[in-house]
Amino acid sequence: DYGGYEWTNAVKRENTSDIVFPDLHTGDAIFYNFTVDHAVAPVESGNRYSMAFFYDMDNPALAEYFHKDFKDDYDKSYMDDTEELGVELRNVLPDVKLDIVLVYNAAGEKEVQEMMFDRMSPNETTTYYGYIGDVLQALVAGTDTVVSDIEIKRDQSRYTISQIEYLEPSVQRHVGVLPASVCQRLIDLGDKAGFLVQVESIDHTEQNDPNQKFVPSQTIDVYMNEPGHRHEIEDEDIWSVLEPWIPTVTEIVKANRDKEVYRKYYPDEPEREPELNWVFFRKYSPNDERNSLNVHSDTNMNTVNIALNDDYEGGGLFYMKPWASTGYIHEDYGGYEW
Repeated sequence: DYGGYEWTNAVKRENTSDIVFPDLHTGDAIFYNFTVDHAVAPVESGNRYSMAFFYDMDNPALAEYFHKDFKDDYDKSYMDDTEELGVELRNVLPDVKLDIVLVYNAAGEKEVQEMMFDRMSPNETTTYYGYIGDVLQALVAGTDTVVSDIEIKRDQSRYTISQIEYLEPSVQRHVGVLPASVCQRLIDLGDKAGFLVQVESIDHTEQNDPNQKFVPSQTIDVYMNEPGHRHEIEDEDIWSVLEPWIPTVTEIVKANRDKEVYRKYYPDEPEREPELNWVFFRKYSPNDERNSLNVHSDTNMNTVNIALNDDYEGGGLFYMKPWASTGYIHEDYGGYEW
């Protein structure tokens, strides 16, 4: 049930097997790249302030990254699902009985909830007859706890059901990047300027659908230097406080970015200086309609996000670990209902 703003707004500040809230205090930074799925859970009391720095918005990896998603979807739609086939399912979890539920019927192209096998014993093997593209879920017997997702593929006839394993995305915490006094000065300037009501760039569905309620964000654009456009300082006062610290933030990117990725996508200049393209200031408050941010990944190559305070309750930035078996986060993660 990971999906929608209702889901995001229900997330509590606690780590799970695949949801991680970095331990960020005033002035600490989190560094990640465009492959990391992340979101902001709602603040329960107080206000949360943060400053985001987007580097290398000319990200040439996006075309390949999104092409992979498109190809995966295309391959699923192109597969011949008219021929039924049998595949073996084996439960290798010790002391755990499993229910096997069909959740997507490829032949009918629809989501379903059909019990295929109940209380499958440890070391038991059974045969499922279905179609390429069918998706099964293995659940702890008698519960809604998902152990594994199984997508039936053309070239695989046997599936071993074991505990879900997760990949660890490249996310780093850097302590004390900005002094507390600088953070407080930025907060004071932000509140004085007023956080402008702006379009939220990731909420394309809500803002383009007249039947859905769209809630703008509390944002101050501080600096813009989009590729192909002249750079602009949007807020002189805030920028003047930030500017002396830009080399420190940029060095985080330069020292910790994925060098293999830069050699691949910038072959003529793999050691190029990170280019700062966008700095924006965010505020989240329980008294404001927008008190969270949906699951998304950034389109720029690298991001540094600095916490300007920690005197609030609940909420905060979190990221999700993708499944090792697919490379993607749980298919239901995302959206404000979640």
